[in-house]
Order: sequence, then C-alpha cells, then structure tokens
Amino acid sequence: MAGIKAKALDLVLSKSSASGAADLGKDAGDYQVGGQILAFDFNIQPGMWTVTSRRTAIVNLNLYRRGETQPFLEQPITEMDTKEYAMGVAHSVNVNTLVNEIFRKVAHQMVQRTAEKIAPPSQVVSGK
Repeated sequence: MAGIKAKALDLVLSKSSASGAADLGKDAGDYQVGGQILAFDFNIQPGMWTVTSRRTAIVNLNLYRRGETQPFLEQPITEMDTKEYAMGVAHSVNVNTLVNEIFRKVAHQMVQRTAEKIAPPSQVVSGK
C-alpha cells in the first residue's frame, strides 16, 4: 500500500508560480501539490414560495514533479449542491454545507487524484 508524506512549503504553488517550484530542491520531495480556488461560494435564488440555494467549490489541482515547471497533473475538481427550501435558508446553513460537505468532497478528490497519479493502480485504495 502506498503512503504520502507531506509537509508545507514556503511557496504558494500554482501555475503562475511554477518556476519557483523547480527551485525547491530535494527537501521539497519528489512531488509538489498546489492549485487555485476558482470558486467557493453560494448563491440564493428566491422564488414565489421557495428559495433555491446553490453551493459551489472548484479547485484547479496542480501536481508537479520536483525540478519541473509544467504540471504532471492539472485538473479542475468541482462539487456543486442545489437545495430548495420552503421559506428560506439561514446563512449559517449555507456556510456549513459549503465547508463541511461540498469543500470536503473536493479535498477528498484532490487527495484521491494525487494518489492515483503518483502510485501504481494496484496500490491506490479508494476512501469511498
């Protein structure tokens, strides 16, 4: 079974800062994971008797090999949720669902896709 050893870097790794990733050296490990949050929001659309709440999280995942400036993996990861409420929805419900359900699924997919890319298929175990 494959494992992932991770540590924080002194660089926010995205496509625009990839040239800095090439200079991180051996202490950064064989791969660096970064990305950009493209959407992290909710939208409320009122209707006649109901309110529709849409929650969205999109992260562009970038995986780099040490010393390279082009991504080894570049993939947007998206999760969305739409629910209709009879009279309205509290702000705290939207924030809680966005963080604890929608973004949690995005984070899980980021780890899963990274593991699938760097480990042989026989060693990747799905968390579902």
